[in-house]
Amino acid sequence: MTNEFQTHLSEEALNDLLIGMGSAEAEQHLAGCAQCRARVELFHSDLKLLDETSMAWSRVRAASMADGAAATTSRRLSLATMGWAATGVALLALAVPVWRNVNRHADQTPTASTPPAAVAAEDSEAQIAADNQLLREIDAVVNSHEASPFGEPLRTDRPRARHKVQPE
Repeated sequence: MTNEFQTHLSEEALNDLLIGMGSAEAEQHLAGCAQCRARVELFHSDLKLLDETSMAWSRVRAASMADGAAATTSRRLSLATMGWAATGVALLALAVPVWRNVNRHADQTPTASTPPAAVAAEDSEAQIAADNQLLREIDAVVNSHEASPFGEPLRTDRPRARHKVQPE
């Protein structure tokens, strides 16, 4: 036996015994020492008390949840029913105007006997000429060779090098 076991087991040796990894010397000392055996039994009784307390808490918690679950279930059912009812009313409120609008437009669809001017008015020659003139004015402004207010790098009228200039 080592000097450590001559009086009583150390905390480390007791911990090793409690987790099942104690040495043979520690087991022999425990068998012969009432004080070390009492410390191990105290630990086991504390562990048993913890287990009983946990189980009691679990039973109380389960009972309170079962009582609350019945009330919660009835509340959820009533809330769900109200939610579905509100959703149905909202869908109906949206569907009726859409249905009326579709049916009104279905009655007004053009037929083959409808005059072409009522179906679609094409652009007149004057409108086409005005559009072309506007495009020419925009092109003139965009392609002007005025100096850029941002300086030389942003000018678009100068040719750009496609490759890096190599030193000679």
